Amino acid sequence: VADYDASDAIDVLSVIVEPRSEDSEGRDLSDDQASFSGNIDYSGDSTTGWDLSSTLGGQYSQSDRGVAVITTNGENAEGLQFSFINEMPLPSTPPCTISRGEERGWVANEIHLNMVYQDYYYETDQGRYYFDPTEATSISIDWGDGQTTEVTPDPSAISGMEGRYEVEETHTYAASPSGQESYNIVIDHEFEHGTHYYHSAVWKENHGFEHYDDDGNAHYDSSFQSNEEGSYCRLSEPETSALPSPPIINEFITNGPFEVMTQQLGTSDADGKTSLTITPPHAGAYVSIVQSEIIRAVDGETLTGIGLNFGIATQGSIGVANLDIIDHFSGLPVYAANTSQSTQSVIIEASGISDTHHKAIIGHIPLDLSIAFDDVDWSAEPSIQDVIFNPGETSRSIELTHGAPLSLIGIFTTESDSNGESSIDQTLTPLAVHFGLILHNPNELSITGALGPGQTTNIALSETIDQATRILAVASPSHGFDPATVDFSTITELISNEGLRPATDWAGVEGEITSICEEIDVGGEHSWNWESETHEPMLYISVRHESDAIRYGNYDSYSMMLTNHALVHEETGVSYDHLPIADYELAETVHLTYPTSDMPEGKYLFTTGTALGSSVEIQLNDRYGPDIGEENHQEECENNLDLTDEESFDIFDKYVTRFSTIAWGQGSSADLQLPYLSSPVSEYTVIAVAQQGSGNSATLVSAVSTTLSEPNPEPPTMENLTAVFTPSNPLPGDIVLLTVTDESNEPVEGLSITVVRGEETLTSLLSNENGQNSFPIPEGEITIRISGGQYYPIELNISVTAEGIDDGGGLPGDRDGDGYGDLLDAFPNDPNEWLDTDQDNIGNNADLDDDADGVLDDDEIISNPQTNPLKPDTDNDGYCDGSINVLGFCVGGDVFPIDSSEWADSDGDGVGDNSDQCPNTLAEETVNQAGCSDAQLNPDVDIIDDNVTNEDDQSNATQDSQQDSESSDSTSNSMLLIGGSIGLIIVLVVVASLILLRNRRDEIDEKQFVRQEELFESVAISTTTPAAAPSNPPITARGEMYDGYEGMEYPAGSGKWFYRDPESGSWVEWR
Repeated sequence: VADYDASDAIDVLSVIVEPRSEDSEGRDLSDDQASFSGNIDYSGDSTTGWDLSSTLGGQYSQSDRGVAVITTNGENAEGLQFSFINEMPLPSTPPCTISRGEERGWVANEIHLNMVYQDYYYETDQGRYYFDPTEATSISIDWGDGQTTEVTPDPSAISGMEGRYEVEETHTYAASPSGQESYNIVIDHEFEHGTHYYHSAVWKENHGFEHYDDDGNAHYDSSFQSNEEGSYCRLSEPETSALPSPPIINEFITNGPFEVMTQQLGTSDADGKTSLTITPPHAGAYVSIVQSEIIRAVDGETLTGIGLNFGIATQGSIGVANLDIIDHFSGLPVYAANTSQSTQSVIIEASGISDTHHKAIIGHIPLDLSIAFDDVDWSAEPSIQDVIFNPGETSRSIELTHGAPLSLIGIFTTESDSNGESSIDQTLTPLAVHFGLILHNPNELSITGALGPGQTTNIALSETIDQATRILAVASPSHGFDPATVDFSTITELISNEGLRPATDWAGVEGEITSICEEIDVGGEHSWNWESETHEPMLYISVRHESDAIRYGNYDSYSMMLTNHALVHEETGVSYDHLPIADYELAETVHLTYPTSDMPEGKYLFTTGTALGSSVEIQLNDRYGPDIGEENHQEECENNLDLTDEESFDIFDKYVTRFSTIAWGQGSSADLQLPYLSSPVSEYTVIAVAQQGSGNSATLVSAVSTTLSEPNPEPPTMENLTAVFTPSNPLPGDIVLLTVTDESNEPVEGLSITVVRGEETLTSLLSNENGQNSFPIPEGEITIRISGGQYYPIELNISVTAEGIDDGGGLPGDRDGDGYGDLLDAFPNDPNEWLDTDQDNIGNNADLDDDADGVLDDDEIISNPQTNPLKPDTDNDGYCDGSINVLGFCVGGDVFPIDSSEWADSDGDGVGDNSDQCPNTLAEETVNQAGCSDAQLNPDVDIIDDNVTNEDDQSNATQDSQQDSESSDSTSNSMLLIGGSIGLIIVLVVVASLILLRNRRDEIDEKQFVRQEELFESVAISTTTPAAAPSNPPITARGEMYDGYEGMEYPAGSGKWFYRDPESGSWVEWR
């Protein structure tokens, strides 16, 4: 930061004088007759500056002066171009002149004029600065009825406000026969040097002063004002700006951080690693960009990846000396501040820069996580400290306050003088830079499961401390930056869904049109008090409701109820009342007038008390002036209200849980997953902030752990996608809803959806959690691309004309509305069928044997053991569940359909041939687990085993055999009991669920249950009570297009209309 004046300039100082065209708030002032009408471009010597007196006097008479914008440009010795911009009245300019008029309601046909002369001024934090004007010499008023009034203003007349005087005149018109006569009033203000300003107004008898809206329509009001003081009399504050000159920019680019240092080609090792080493030739920022290529073995396709790293090379180094570095996070050191105190003395140590004065700026920023941990009071504030190192000094001590468990520290040091002042060149070339993370009293994290690409790891606090009630953790490579760990998909979805879509989609635009904004205007002046019948200082407050609907007349007789407003003196808490107002219930603007002579000076808070709750702080500097200031405007709109804590948390919870590399859980632990493309061999650091306890007893702790990533043992496989467009044959401008599902007909989130026409990308979106998004269909040759994740991309090329899609086939949709896209639907024109497992051209819902194994589906569901009606070979052993061969899958006749190790039982003893030790058992003989009967074990039917010769051995063997048999039987019985109990529970749940399903659904839905069972490979059926008839249309229902959006009346003839929400795809009632 530096300040410049004319003495800093070298060579030439140039100046441009041009008319003022807008006020200090950017509002148009092109109609201002007091604006300077000329243009001057002049150059002066930097040593003597510039003097435009002769130029101004030679080209413009004193009567042609006015308010101008003066811009002075120069360049200093270091090549920095700077400019000064001043808005000011030129010498001999009249004061800011305002004419006002109002009707006097208590006297018929009487109007009152108030002429105000206000010195031009601008305001800063230090106060108000005035410019001396020329004086008014006369006022001539033509009342339009043949009468005139001549007045000589008195600049010494006290108005109660600095730099201001006023003149008042009253006139009464004679009643006309029609009672509707119009009079053109012209006010001629004459000033020194013969300058004239003219103000005019039309007053119509029994109507008021004539006004016109933007469309030229006339309306009438009880008052008029030629111009507003805040726009015309208040000037913009002087501005100073500075920019590097082209030589500085050229030097910065050619010899700075954007210079290409080296390019190398290399081959990675077995771990996918390679190295690049450079020695920075000078200080600056350095970026390493790596492009990698690999040929995929399965199909020979070349895959390309990119990575980058960022670093800063400086003359010296600086850092924190007395805090332990316990880890690194994306290359940043992670410090442990192990102290029970909230404040700690920290040593800042510099190296390599001790031979000169230098200033270190230390910023300490606690990371505010109050949205996630709202039970904890959050009072931590960022701090910035300046420390000056004298020559020879290498360390200085500062105090840091640890108000949060996790904070960021940044240190930036530049060469300076003994007072810490640095030139612009010194500021642009820091001597040392340092960034780091500080954990206050960090604990250990418990990491369960492998941390690696596509793998899920559980993060929790160490078991040695109190467990978390909420936990937020983030992972990053310890050293370096991995772009794959940045979840751009979720980031862009957050921006799109929460930022862009609410303002650009149909409902958002409609809401913007009808949304009401509340605006507050504040001013002060002397005017007539009709209660006291005196002229006295007044505070004016106007509350206005603005919206496009009000402006364009869609809200007939819009009224604003202003009943709970208040003006409170902040020091005393006393409320003050305004003068009575009439008929304010039928206006979108309410004007409040407060006499200030009895109000103490100081700060006031005005609140509207409406649902929008706007407010403004008003500073009454002089109650007799009145001198009014205002600050802290809190003007609200219906669609711009601040989010509540609950709404903020909902957004946080919705998106943070979907970020890869971030774990968030409202419990003792949370799951963290690295992206599939993250490094499988790097060291990762996981940093967490966790809440212990809840409510008033809640506290926050930090924790950290480092672990090596592991390659994914099950690399992801590519899947096909299915796209469904609703409607499938749109017209240009129609909004289509796209639903993307995977091979299991499950929605896919986070896919890129682009619509391209020629070289122009018209739409770029991401699929939401429902696999959906919506966009308008343009006319022309269109390419729609859907890609991302581990999915094969979809690309559709269509030609859209005014009549629709040219090829007649339309977009892939769901023609029969059964919820399965046409590309996935085996029967795209049959709403009752979508799958054909055995490809016999009979849909699964009608087919009694879906897998063609010879066993009916219903029999498979209730069989014991239960087999899968959608798989001919449930246990995948090559033998079909039924007796029929299924070509390409299995041969018929599996006696053990759920045991992949057995399929035949030649002797029919219940033990499979592969494990039967006695394969020729006679019919109806009881066998043991090995498939042997007693007769087969002891063929001569005596008590003595034929293979036993020792009596003791026989006894011991028999006893052992009995014990083993008892133990085995006991275990077997226990397992059977447990297994039977579980099996019984499953069967009961299945049966109960089937009964309920039969009561409320048809055979199609019963088989849908079986398909879901197959999909999730488990029996998990929840019993539910029958639901009431839906009040909204089903999501598969089709409507008609209205203004580019899909809508429908549901039920037909009910008068209830619904539109399809472009984001969710659901039907929303239009109210």
